[in-house]
Amino acid sequence: MSDLIRDTFLKFVADGMSNMEALEQFDPEQFRLAMNAEIMSGEARDRDDEKSLLDLASRAGFEKRNQKDFDDQVVPLMMAGWIYEVPDSYKTNSRDFWRQVQWMSMYWRAPSKRPGKPGRKYLSTQQAFNAMMRQTS
Repeated sequence: MSDLIRDTFLKFVADGMSNMEALEQFDPEQFRLAMNAEIMSGEARDRDDEKSLLDLASRAGFEKRNQKDFDDQVVPLMMAGWIYEVPDSYKTNSRDFWRQVQWMSMYWRAPSKRPGKPGRKYLSTQQAFNAMMRQTS
């Protein structure tokens, strides 16, 4: 059963769905049971292509947390005029760059208080969001 679920999941992803969207197509209890069965049988450990159900569910969880961070903190920062900077560790030529970005790890610059000078730099989205909230309250 886990092979059928994995193959279906991968087909959804190949057809353009994100991992999060693909996971939502399954009954959560049925997916959990198949994932646990795969883990207990040792099949997940034997897979070297990172396509075990646990890996796929982990990627979907990452996407879901990343989307929540984007909606709850990144959008308000951008609307307030803050500018994000990509850390060197993310600079890559990968076409999947925006799927891999962890919004919580972005650097942020507050709007400048003096013309011609960059705003204060914050080393995470959470720090920048907290600073913005302090400034507006």
